[in-house]
Amino acid sequence: MVGTGSLVLNGTSSGYATTSVSPIHTNTSFTVGAWVSTAGRPTKPVTVMSVAGTDTNGFAVRYVPDAGDPANAGSWQVQMANADSTTAVVSTASDTSFQSNGAWDHIAVVYDLMAGQVRLYVNGQVQETLCADSDDDGVPDDPSCTESVSWNSSVLPFDATKGLQLGRIKTGATTWGEYWPGVIDDAWVFAGVASDTQIAALASGVDLDTTAGP
Repeated sequence: MVGTGSLVLNGTSSGYATTSVSPIHTNTSFTVGAWVSTAGRPTKPVTVMSVAGTDTNGFAVRYVPDAGDPANAGSWQVQMANADSTTAVVSTASDTSFQSNGAWDHIAVVYDLMAGQVRLYVNGQVQETLCADSDDDGVPDDPSCTESVSWNSSVLPFDATKGLQLGRIKTGATTWGEYWPGVIDDAWVFAGVASDTQIAALASGVDLDTTAGP
């Protein structure tokens, strides 16, 4: 667990917390999680947690508003870059669950190196939206339906070593942004793959024994 007490951030360049080095290797299996809250739905991209490299981020957990309706829609997103470069290929996974108006969400990310997969959990669950296909022809019964899942496979990130960032993301070699306008609490960062059961336990407020393994 990172520190004690809640971290209250103001959404500006003065509102963040950081470590001098990363507590994990982002190119090996790891698990991170935190409780987060904002006074209202952000209308621009903001970042809860990231690990910085020299030019970009090994991973970042963000809230990204919907471009067509930023006041009412958006998604949590995890992104992982395959190289420490501003032109790196970035893999993402998203979840449209979001509780605004001061409610708390538990956000967790698990990267499984052996599976090459990153999974995003919101309030203890991965999101899977499937479209009905009654005649099994590969075309949804509802043409407007779009299937989505909150995980991504074939993900091979680089090892970012410049420190854990709470409340901001690296946007260039010397620049930062997407400052979180709210509260971050009970942040966990550890090596290894947490199980679905362990993630659900964290989301229910149970502390994990990270020395015991999944």
